[in-house]
Amino acid sequence: MKKLVFIAACILAATTSAVAAPQKTRPTPKPAVAKPRAGPAPAPKPHVIPETGTLTNGDLVAIAKLAAKGSADQFSDDPSRKYLGRDFIAVFGNDELRSSYDKETKTLTISTSEYSKGWELDGERKYSEYTGQNSYGAKATITKIEGKIYGVEIPGKQFSRKPFKFLTQLDGEAARTLSKAVLLRISGTIREATGVYADKGSIVSKPAILHDATISEPTDTFVMQYFIAADITKVEFIDPRSGEVIYTTTDIDKYN
Repeated sequence: MKKLVFIAACILAATTSAVAAPQKTRPTPKPAVAKPRAGPAPAPKPHVIPETGTLTNGDLVAIAKLAAKGSADQFSDDPSRKYLGRDFIAVFGNDELRSSYDKETKTLTISTSEYSKGWELDGERKYSEYTGQNSYGAKATITKIEGKIYGVEIPGKQFSRKPFKFLTQLDGEAARTLSKAVLLRISGTIREATGVYADKGSIVSKPAILHDATISEPTDTFVMQYFIAADITKVEFIDPRSGEVIYTTTDIDKYN
């Protein structure tokens, strides 16, 4: 009897212990919060062309782009024409200039290009490749170049322009340094464009750089150029490091 009582007591104690002991529970996992995805980069603000005052590089590029868009709309007036008669000052990089140095006379010669139709302020070019084949079955990898260029038209007849030139006597080291730093600055007034590359009533000439690929010259090029026509009133060459005007001339009627 005592043995049965002891067993019953043990069972009761175990049952009581099981009831009294708190059960361990796992914490409820928090729902995963998705990280917000980065949205597209904000569109650049459109360039605002001032209604008055002297136009600068960015203004001229914006005007040329207006003309590029307007040329695709045959039912509306060219939106760039409203800037006819506006004055501007534009600065062009060293790549728009040519330079040569004579070691014997220590003379540096710098000039604008004789052959380009305009001075480039801004542009965009896309490059791609494809395989081309001629009528004889010869194949070649062709580089395709497409793009647009914006700038100011070089004055004068399109096939017989004379370059702006100047000579300056400098010591050898100064001349070599200057030849890589000098910039071109021009002042002028926007006028109506003329010639075979201009639409009637436009202030922008629109020549294109075209080249059909061949096996010997495997480049396929189509680059539209939009050059603002201008009467140039002053041409300067400047050293941007010091701001010094190295050469200036207003005697350019023969070029306009």
